[in-house]
Amino acid sequence: MVLILIMLFIAAANVVGCILIKKRGIQIFLGIAAWSWVLIALASGLLLYNINYKTTDIDVSESPDGAYELHFQQIGEPDWPFGSTHARLVLESNGKTVATCSFDIANDGKNLGPENWETTWGSDHASATIFGEEQSDYRYNLRLDGEIDELQLDTYNGKTIPDAQNETPKIDEDGYPTAQDYQAYKQEMAAVASYIGVDGFEMEYKITAKGYPYAVISREPNEKTGQVTELHIILNEQHERLSNREYVLQKHRFAADGAESASAEIVDFYLVDCATLEVTNEHTTQWHKANHG
Repeated sequence: MVLILIMLFIAAANVVGCILIKKRGIQIFLGIAAWSWVLIALASGLLLYNINYKTTDIDVSESPDGAYELHFQQIGEPDWPFGSTHARLVLESNGKTVATCSFDIANDGKNLGPENWETTWGSDHASATIFGEEQSDYRYNLRLDGEIDELQLDTYNGKTIPDAQNETPKIDEDGYPTAQDYQAYKQEMAAVASYIGVDGFEMEYKITAKGYPYAVISREPNEKTGQVTELHIILNEQHERLSNREYVLQKHRFAADGAESASAEIVDFYLVDCATLEVTNEHTTQWHKANHG
């Protein structure tokens, strides 16, 4: 926004110069420059609007009696490169807003579609269940009196992970699946955490909506703002070598309401030997292909 104002100021200065300076050649030059800066400012403003503010209707659900509509909207573009997608639910009656609820969806940096929600209607509320590729499901109840309830569910895309048949998965003392591959991931993440140093923090082993393992190894709350900063170790599923696996250390920031307030920041990459659990720091913050040499 500041850059756009600077561009418009430069354009205005060129117009003033065009008026004050009487030489025809300089007037033409300043006039062209002024129009160029105006066009650049307009293009920049349009781009900024599309990225941060443009509202896109994803889907609409109508109440059984036709008196209410629940709109599912995306605001702007997803945070680059793989950040949250900004969304909003709007409950309307006869064109008037009854309730509005804004939130972020961890959807692997993708735009939203009708598959990212399901709706049901009660006698006094509209209920929307929100799905994201990298988060558990959330349910928002927008009541006809304007009140809003939010509930985090223990499902991912309507199913429990890792078992898709809704059977109770076998878990260990840390609440992690006892399946052989997940226990291997757990040992490798523990090795990375030990290499980094967790300063007495009790690690939390978790699974993304896609079924990929990750662990929280640090959590630092800000008592003044209520914001929380966490360090996560997550498996890089694109690393294809069989002798070792690659894990990414990421910094996540959450607002006081629990919503992720910024895109995850890559801190480092680590290779773990699958046989010996030896950890190698790759000293990079850039995504890269595995070295097969």
